[in-house]
Amino acid sequence: MALVPASTPAGTVLENDVAVSSAALDTNNANDAAVNMMTVTAAANLTLDKQQSPAFVMPGDEVTYRLMVENLGPSDAVGAVVSDTMPAELIDVTWECIAYEGASCPASGTGDLAHPVDLPAGGRLVFTIHGIRDRFGTGPTLTNSAELLSPAGVLDCDTANNADTVVNRLHKVYLPLVPKGRDLPPAPDLVVREVRVTAGAVEVVIANRGTRSVENPFWVDLYLDPDPAPAAVNETWPSVALQGMAWGVADDALPLEPGETLTLRYGDPFYAEAVSYVEWPIAPGTVVYVQVDSSGDPAYGGVLENHEMAGWRYNNISEPVVVVAAVGEPPAPLTPLPEGRGMEGLPTR
Repeated sequence: MALVPASTPAGTVLENDVAVSSAALDTNNANDAAVNMMTVTAAANLTLDKQQSPAFVMPGDEVTYRLMVENLGPSDAVGAVVSDTMPAELIDVTWECIAYEGASCPASGTGDLAHPVDLPAGGRLVFTIHGIRDRFGTGPTLTNSAELLSPAGVLDCDTANNADTVVNRLHKVYLPLVPKGRDLPPAPDLVVREVRVTAGAVEVVIANRGTRSVENPFWVDLYLDPDPAPAAVNETWPSVALQGMAWGVADDALPLEPGETLTLRYGDPFYAEAVSYVEWPIAPGTVVYVQVDSSGDPAYGGVLENHEMAGWRYNNISEPVVVVAAVGEPPAPLTPLPEGRGMEGLPTR
């Protein structure tokens, strides 16, 4: 048995000749050789998955689409086409592409996608598209579809996974009535300021951009390749992902005053190893999300924030981050926390 290389073009004819000979007298030499001719058929399983972040955008908001494109083999797909026509309501569209495992694609561009790409067997591409929903758009929904077409001569084994659509449906938001001349009570507002992840290191920066200090302990969850992406409080990482991390922010970190930030790292005093699981090193291409104040009360987690009081859009979840480089070594095993260091007062997960 022999394997045909994945790069062998469709239509290639493979010839195999065999002959037998003997020192003894052969009375019929006409049947001492044989030839087998085989024509190669190229076949690949091309897949495309599309995600939108945030899950809901209003006119004037920025939206990010992420296309994950992959060739599961067995043959290479050179000249496959990725197409994504932007909705008319989306303006200032830019995109960039990162290739993995020998694949290739245009590095960046603007407007619609309609570009040939090279996808060897096992190759992957990640397109990230940014745009702004037009403030003067009139449509009730924002729909975006993407498609991956196999090149001529390459049979796609499963065409059901070659296209994906995301729909942003507008809905009405009823804000609470506020008596004239009075403001809402001062309240904190926890957000994820920055997420930095490499193969061997994790760093998350959270901030209080509200008008009152954070007094109550709270959880922070980091998700590795969640499916689906987290969208609400109490969606801790084990509910949507196979790997993730958690930090319990309490004790010396509080109160977190308005304008203050807190940097969390793997293995720091707030890292909750008992409810975390990561296989190091983290692979390039891993999609990472972070949610601050991720669990507790069904309505708001551990900290009641101003946007939750007013019924505004939930803003505790970061934009997705893709691990793009295998930089750094896996971290050393954790050492026991100092005696007396606990997670007292944290909400139940």
